[in-house]
Amino acid sequence: MTMTKAKKVLSLICVVCLSLSLFACATKQEAVKKENEDRITIGVSIWNTRDLLGSRTKRVIDETAKALGVDVIYSEHKYDQSMMRTSVNKLCAAGCDGILFCPNEEKNMRDAIRTCDREGVYLAQYYSTIDAMVRPHLYNLGVNSDRYVGAVYEDEIANGYNLTYYLLNDGDRQIGIMCGIGDETTFEKRRAGCEMAITEWNTAHPDDTAHLSQSVYARSSPKSCNEAVDELLLKMRDMDGLIVGSGKGTQVVGAAGALRDHKLSDQVDLVGTGFLNDMERQFKRDGIFAESGGNICDSLYAFLLLYKAIRGDMEVVSGQEPYEICCPYVYVTSPEEYREYETYYLKSMPYSSEEIVDLATYSPKELNEAADILSVRDVKTRH
Repeated sequence: MTMTKAKKVLSLICVVCLSLSLFACATKQEAVKKENEDRITIGVSIWNTRDLLGSRTKRVIDETAKALGVDVIYSEHKYDQSMMRTSVNKLCAAGCDGILFCPNEEKNMRDAIRTCDREGVYLAQYYSTIDAMVRPHLYNLGVNSDRYVGAVYEDEIANGYNLTYYLLNDGDRQIGIMCGIGDETTFEKRRAGCEMAITEWNTAHPDDTAHLSQSVYARSSPKSCNEAVDELLLKMRDMDGLIVGSGKGTQVVGAAGALRDHKLSDQVDLVGTGFLNDMERQFKRDGIFAESGGNICDSLYAFLLLYKAIRGDMEVVSGQEPYEICCPYVYVTSPEEYREYETYYLKSMPYSSEEIVDLATYSPKELNEAADILSVRDVKTRH
């Protein structure tokens, strides 16, 4: 072969290689573009991502999204009514396929459902649900929507019931109850559970009856909590148990401080809801008898419902009852029990990435069953 022919062959080979390289590059770019187009984006409307519960909730959502290969956009509403409406609109405009929404009142779901229906975006709520008995018209709005997936929430009635029995089983019979201002919706459900426990106890023990005080309202400040305890002691002079029915752990701390100021820490058993960073110290110094806290997986299960709806793995149609998943509370009565909760819920995720991927294949019924057994013992057994 002459030098000229060799050069021509070499040039032809280079052209072919360059063409193949450009074709492969273009094909790869098209594949990446298609992959990005196929990726699911879920918006999260949340009060904020910086306080204790908000930061823990964000961590759970981020880890769930990472395991499933989903993009997430956050919008903080700070429990402001207008910002709640705006956050849903913003997330729809951002191109989200689904939205996780945490309202502070059931009525805020009305605008959210209507907006998502109009925009063709799936919607699920977490840490709350629409009570069909209390707000039937709003519940029917969800039933008639083909975009409202449903709700994941905690059983507040069971929470009040269980906290009351901690006191009853310890011998407390004169039980006061206080509520945080702004927590009325949650509080009424917890109080209903407290009343159920008292009624049940009194029926079974007619010679050893217990009494629940009228509700006393207070803010989280030490002064307000002191005033609330003063009022309860006027209503119930022999008070030996106190239930803080607020959704804020800071109110429990305020009530504990008020009992200390009244020198009643050793005489009044205190129970409440809401884990704080210093729970061990609260048990040791503040004399808290029992505390309930969230398993922080409401958002994970709501995320899974949205994910399945977006992928078409489960049906969401008008006229169908929305899906509901009820997550149980975690109860602790000692620093040791709280350390276990911290180990299996906070220092590590309650579910591994592999378990999240597996959960995404579950039916709504199976997801409900998995949530129902969620506890420190369940996580400890799996891990």
